[in-house]
Amino acid sequence: MNGSNKFVIGVAASLGLSLAIATAWAATGAFQVEWKGVLRDTHAGDISGKVNLAELPRSTLLYAIGPAAGLVGEITVIDGRLSLARSEHGKVETSSDFQGQASFLVWATVPQWQDAVRACVSGAFCPYG
Repeated sequence: MNGSNKFVIGVAASLGLSLAIATAWAATGAFQVEWKGVLRDTHAGDISGKVNLAELPRSTLLYAIGPAAGLVGEITVIDGRLSLARSEHGKVETSSDFQGQASFLVWATVPQWQDAVRACVSGAFCPYG
């Protein structure tokens, strides 16, 4: 696995964790975090597509994160807007259509969010700012 593939996996894992943490901040209401595919499969060398992006729900309430099949890029969906970032010829290229697949993906359709303040332990990594 080359350096850029390791970077994509690292970003996907950390952002997937961020999405999982963010679900704790969602207002109480009916929503569910879903996923398909797993990081351990990519570590074992299976970087094939497990999630067809065309099958994701189309909603402004959709949030998702994961690596593109083949680890060629990073998929991010915020407020239902997809961004697929890829590195091509030393430049970052993005697309916004729901074409292609993800090696693994975590997603949620969240109807309402609430602001929250979280405390961090001094000297520790703090994702809250």
